[in-house]
Amino acid sequence: MVRPSTIASIFARPSSVALRLATSGVPALSAVAPISAPVSSGVLTGFRAIGAGVPLSAFSSVFINGLLGPKTVPENEKAPGFKLPIYVKNIQKGKHGSDSGVYDANGRFVPEKFEEIFKKHAHTRPDALTGKELKELLKANREPNDFKGWLGGFTEWKVLYSLCKDEKGFLHKDTVRAVYDGSLFEKLEHERKSKKESTKKK
Repeated sequence: MVRPSTIASIFARPSSVALRLATSGVPALSAVAPISAPVSSGVLTGFRAIGAGVPLSAFSSVFINGLLGPKTVPENEKAPGFKLPIYVKNIQKGKHGSDSGVYDANGRFVPEKFEEIFKKHAHTRPDALTGKELKELLKANREPNDFKGWLGGFTEWKVLYSLCKDEKGFLHKDTVRAVYDGSLFEKLEHERKSKKESTKKK
């Protein structure tokens, strides 16, 4: 089962989508998830559970924990070497620049900013983004010389688009909203299991 602590390291940034694959629910997160989530076992297992391939899962486990983990280490505490844990209670510290602003500096969801994504960038249909519109969103979010923020935002949104776009290439508003409330990942895992079971029955 995909647990908040597991996926809590993937989209574990209040900056945008990453916080969600990793933590599934910022500030309430600390009440339901362990203090930290280890690198490979947590993120790798979480990505595999929602249907991501081995290469993407392996890359994500290193990328997410490597960039996010060090930012969440409590003050006056030394992070264990090579494990790169993500301390869920400090997940808001993982917020990077050039993001959508849907999470504020304290990791709180901002509904107005979420709606703004679609009001500004959903040109083809009001409740979904195309690949081209997603590029427009990412470009609009860029802050000058914030290369790490650009990379973080690009990776988070592109992974989400790759995993969740429909057959016509639309990333639906409900899907993006489910990322922010943490419900998407259990849904993806359930759908994957159901598909496997139905295939076995045939």
